Order: sequence, then C-alpha cells, then structure tokens
Amino acid sequence: MSRKRKTGLKDVCQILEDVRKIRIEHVESMFMRSAPCSKYTENAISDRLIEGTSSLGSNLLQNLKIAQDTLRDYGHFREADALTDVLINCAQLPELGGLGLTEHTDLTEEQDSEALFLVSAWWEALNSADRAKAFPTPLRTRPEGRRGMTLSEKIFSLHDIDQRGSVAPGDLIRVDVDWVIASEASWADILGHGVNVQPPLETRNIP
Repeated sequence: MSRKRKTGLKDVCQILEDVRKIRIEHVESMFMRSAPCSKYTENAISDRLIEGTSSLGSNLLQNLKIAQDTLRDYGHFREADALTDVLINCAQLPELGGLGLTEHTDLTEEQDSEALFLVSAWWEALNSADRAKAFPTPLRTRPEGRRGMTLSEKIFSLHDIDQRGSVAPGDLIRVDVDWVIASEASWADILGHGVNVQPPLETRNIP
C-alpha cells in the first residue's frame, strides 16, 4: 500500500477530528484488522469497527467514498451527506465550477489539496448550521476594560465565534457568515471581471 493512499485517508480523518470532533482511531491500519470488536463511542470509531470495509482506494476520491460509507455505517449521516456534495463538486466539469477529477486517475498534490479544502469547507458548514440553531446569548455585563464600539463593531462582536465581547481595529476574529450572501457577492464580482474571458457553460454560484 503506497504512502500516498494512507496519507489521503489520514488527512480526511484528521479534518474530521479537527472540524467535527469525530475521531477515527488508527487510520493506517484500520483496514487490515480482522478481529471483530464492539468498542464504540459516540465520537470515536475504533479501527476494528471497520471490518468488512473494502481496501483503500487508489486515489483520494475513492478514499472519500470509503470514509463516507464508514461514517454512514456508524450514524454520522450529516458528515456522510456532506461528502456526497464534495464528490459531486470534485467530479463536476471546471466550466461548471467543479474540479473535473475522476476516481480512476492519479491526482496531483494540488488536486488533493483542493479536494481536501472542499471537505473541510463542507464539514465546517455543518458547524455553522449547528451554531445557527442557537442564537448567541447577549452578554449580561460589559467586559472589563472594553472601549466604546461603533455599530459595525458591535455587529461583528455579536457574530464572533469565540464570543470575546469586543473587537477593536486590527483584531483578527472568526465570524459566522451567510454562505449564500457570500456566494452571491463572489459571483457578482466574478461576472464583473469576466467580460474578457470565455463565458462558462452554465451560470451558477461559486462559493
């Protein structure tokens, strides 16, 4: 088994743990175990639980399908469905906003990186959806030492993922954003700069 095949699945599992806090243990050996095991926790899938799964694929897309089946087998349906969207985007023609990749060709490191970015983005979108279900609770007291803020700063502060209670010029923060609005804004900008290039086969939103 090549190192690249292992690494492709390891990267997917690492993203899964970092973004969704779901851990798949002993990634490199999990397809080699044969002894059945009932050990299972809500957010950890043991290597021996993967018994019966096919061997690793020859490229990242095949391994994404294996990861998708594994997640679905153990109840992580939202994460598995997100990988369905990733695979569709990967297979879509570049003219339609996809990557134009197939399961039967060797992918370059750049193509692997682009596909893994989509995996991370779609799983992070699940986090965003989870956060949207519960609107952040306003702070009951003003944080000590906080200066007065403008209306725009208060809006950014409200949507700060870390909920620090204040922002100031020069601060770097992570915020929840409306992906649809961001997509529309990006597409409008692309259209504005695309007058001198070949038009795409189909008009669509590109996140």
